Amino acid sequence: MAQRIKAEDISLVRERTRIDEIISEHVTLKSAGSGSLKGLCPFHDERSPSFHVTPSKGFYYCFGCGEGGDVLDFLINYEHLSFAEAVEKLGDKLGMTLRYEGGGPAAGVDHGLKRRVLAVNASAAAFFTQQLRANTGEQARRFLTERGFGEETWQDFSLGYAPRNAVVRHLREAGFSHKDIVESGVAGQGDRGLYDRFRNRLIWPIHDLSGDVVGFGARRLDDDGPKYLNTPETIAYKKSQVLYGLYEAKKAIAAEQQAVVVEGYTDVMACQLAGVTNAVATCGTAFGAGHVQVLRRILLDDARGEVVFTFDGDEAGRKAARKAYSEDQAFAAKTSVAIAEDGMDPCDLRLKFGDEAVRELLAARRPLFEFVLRAEISEVDLRTAEGRSAGVRAVAPVVAGLKDPTLQPEYARVVSGWLGVDPELVMAAVQRVKSADRSGQNRRRAVPEPPDPGMVSPQDSQLQRLALKVLLQEPERVQDWLDSLTADAFTVPQAAAIFAAMEQVGLGRSVAPDWVRRVADACQNSDLRGQVHALVTEPIPVAEVDDRYCVGVIARLLDRAAEHGLESLRAMLNGPQGADPAQAAAVLGDLVQVEEYRRSLREHWAGVEA
Repeated sequence: MAQRIKAEDISLVRERTRIDEIISEHVTLKSAGSGSLKGLCPFHDERSPSFHVTPSKGFYYCFGCGEGGDVLDFLINYEHLSFAEAVEKLGDKLGMTLRYEGGGPAAGVDHGLKRRVLAVNASAAAFFTQQLRANTGEQARRFLTERGFGEETWQDFSLGYAPRNAVVRHLREAGFSHKDIVESGVAGQGDRGLYDRFRNRLIWPIHDLSGDVVGFGARRLDDDGPKYLNTPETIAYKKSQVLYGLYEAKKAIAAEQQAVVVEGYTDVMACQLAGVTNAVATCGTAFGAGHVQVLRRILLDDARGEVVFTFDGDEAGRKAARKAYSEDQAFAAKTSVAIAEDGMDPCDLRLKFGDEAVRELLAARRPLFEFVLRAEISEVDLRTAEGRSAGVRAVAPVVAGLKDPTLQPEYARVVSGWLGVDPELVMAAVQRVKSADRSGQNRRRAVPEPPDPGMVSPQDSQLQRLALKVLLQEPERVQDWLDSLTADAFTVPQAAAIFAAMEQVGLGRSVAPDWVRRVADACQNSDLRGQVHALVTEPIPVAEVDDRYCVGVIARLLDRAAEHGLESLRAMLNGPQGADPAQAAAVLGDLVQVEEYRRSLREHWAGVEA
């Protein structure tokens, strides 16, 4: 059973973390007045700042692209962490020991150990980097130079060198315990004690999405041991969930909505130097479901996105392509493949033909399913009827699995030409597959329709928005007026929905520190949650926000609602009810009461702009 962080600890992390301090690590913030800060949005390109942060409420919102939320949302959206990872990162910053539930302490991750393992890795990475530049690293430097990687590249990728029998001594001198060194995977436990796992090897530190060194990839520089050696599975390193270079490439992937998956560490470096800054690589394992989940965080399941794979053109490459295609349906993004005609990988391609050759390789990519189709056909003998029939059966599941069903008839015709059969035979086989398994359809998540704004005057819309801002930003100033507020005061559908969320959470609890977050969580869709984030961060448009102003806004809102009531009463008076003297008298009495109520309200809202 999965471990869950206790709700009380999540609340403490939110309360104790200053959102402006976290965001300021990535965005330059300046005062925007009324306790608000602003800067250039980190989620989209802009020339003038529309990104607002309200430290007192713990929220941010961009009025340009609509990104918003609390400090955890920022880390999730900006660093592409999971919710638990974001909480754990902030908990570490605060020095908190988080408590977990959902299976008992023994079933959970020892986060104290994980922090110590990460500390061991960081120290080892610094040591390896130092050794690359020392006399002992000459062979590693020559290896890099011969492959077109200069000193600036070593620094950009924090490359290192592991000499023989040195890192264990370094780590012990740094004060790390025997247990933590072994748990990190940097060293192994032998009959004679600890031994260095990496000896005379070029080292690539492997980072997770938050930038921590979770493991290492290492290439031998002599004939001792396997060509490549990675950190074994540890509490911090799960190779099926880590992509090398993703920490450096995540911004480019998010901006371009494209990820390029290559096969090796040097291929990532070659792509980066060639201007392909969105390249990543698996770490000694085939591309699988865990890698899909990591990339989906960044590509955001956008159908406009793309994942480009590079494979060798041999049998191993075809096998890797099939494995990658087996995960294709987990992406909303399209998948493509780029293979050099001579089977060269991006590193060798760049070394022989230059940066442009790498870019041309990726520009010549083709749909992954098309490559898989040809790979399937390549294994049957199309000279015989039996072979052609086997080819139809082999390609039918691939054609049936196309994300865009309108392409299925077209590719059925294309494949029939390759096979030398009637297109109707291929399409019939495709239909049989679809009938047997329709689980791949309707994959895309539904996007909620924006609420209908209705026929509302701009003045009403502006006033209701201002009232919501007061309720979210300055609730303590209008506590005595909360009982007078009803849903009837909000005629704009979005404003009414947000007020309904406030009522659901409890208007009387509006001074609680996490009330705004609870309101956002109670909203029915992401559009409304975004509006809450906007309302709590957008400055109230006065030089000084005081009790008189805030009360005046709520009084003006109530007066406007009463005015709408008067319009209804007048319509009744002029309608069939007005013909009955008794009913007309009752309506007139209501009119007088409403007018008196409005006069009492005007004493409070006089001077407040609607």
